[in-house]
Amino acid sequence: MELGNAGRRQWKGGQSHGHEVAHDCSRFSDASVTRSVSVRCAAASRKRGLTRDIDAASAAVYSRNHLHATDGYWEYSRFECLSGRHSQVASRNDVRASIARGLAFLEGVQRPNGSFPTYMSLDRAMQGDCAPDPSVFPMALIAYSLGFVPGAAELRDRALDFLLREMDGSGLCRYWSRDHSYPHNLPPDLDDTCVASAVLMRAGRRHPENRPIVLANRDARGLFFTWITPRPRWASGWAYWRIALPQLLKPRALYFFLRQSASPFDVDAVVNANVLFYLGDRAETRPVVTWLLTILREGRERECDKWYESPAAIWYFFSRALSAVVPDARQLVLDRVAGARPESPLDTALAACSLLAWDEQPSDAAVAELVDAQLDSGGWPRAGLYAGGRTRRPDGSVAPSASDMLWWGSEALTTGFAVEALARLDAAWSCRRPH
Repeated sequence: MELGNAGRRQWKGGQSHGHEVAHDCSRFSDASVTRSVSVRCAAASRKRGLTRDIDAASAAVYSRNHLHATDGYWEYSRFECLSGRHSQVASRNDVRASIARGLAFLEGVQRPNGSFPTYMSLDRAMQGDCAPDPSVFPMALIAYSLGFVPGAAELRDRALDFLLREMDGSGLCRYWSRDHSYPHNLPPDLDDTCVASAVLMRAGRRHPENRPIVLANRDARGLFFTWITPRPRWASGWAYWRIALPQLLKPRALYFFLRQSASPFDVDAVVNANVLFYLGDRAETRPVVTWLLTILREGRERECDKWYESPAAIWYFFSRALSAVVPDARQLVLDRVAGARPESPLDTALAACSLLAWDEQPSDAAVAELVDAQLDSGGWPRAGLYAGGRTRRPDGSVAPSASDMLWWGSEALTTGFAVEALARLDAAWSCRRPH
């Protein structure tokens, strides 16, 4: 199957941001899925003085794990894009080749400590000036995504090792990682803590018990505060106060709230979805379920969380939390996704993952569009996933993002979501058999 020029096209003029390909990797036939995928990571070479050649490290492993299962059937299964901007088909071999190239890219940019690059920028599309910003949350997201991808075990294990090192003795995480210039200028938070904990737990990795602290960090409605920090209200449990009280003696963490739009009383929907994702269905998380369903029914995705503006991101986090708890929410999400048009490859990947969380396959056009958006480097274009905190209105809703707001993302983060979507799709295809 030849992808041709369309397979090398970049999304809306997106650049590869310092990565170059040693040879043309956009032509794949059935046999060439196991061929060497050689990616030269120029940015990594400048930092580490090395060139990393992936000699079938991803493509061959992925192929060995899967191609034998349903070759005869899928030889006839092709997905033609109907969106009007494509004239190509995306076969199962195309999808697998795309996954292999994505894994090769991630292998090339993963740092020795197991983390991946993360950037911040005033440009939501992240096509302008971007500055590195080492942080925990994107690493937990990428590690979770890699859990769906055969052949990614080593990449994922190194990322899981990184997450374990970033946890403190109480099992809590801060947003900035330890190699950041100011890691302790932020208090610990439930977003990083619960996503990292959930990923480690699903991988069978033991970590310090932190659930008593998480459960103590709730408001009067039973919803979870974003930040683990002292507040003028009673919270039961010595475990919580053992973390919160010392912050009164360290004004740096509290000074953070004076300089930012963040508040000790922040209650954000995605954060609560990630708490539900970690803790699962239990009496203490029922108010969260009710709140998330209300947001979906009322179409308030754009204003339910201070840090996220894209509905596609909301659907992703809501879907992975609710799909195992409230099966009846399936149609709510499907209806919301069906009426949306992705604004970037990141949105396309997030929407596809949301559908797959409910055992619904993305459209043929979306599959071809995601494959077509892959860069020559093997990664997908960076875009802002979350922002530096919008203003919360008196009624609890959130105002639109300001023009001077910082956004966070990276090619590695978009690539994580993209390979998750394609790998989950490939697994869904494997379940099908000819009649």
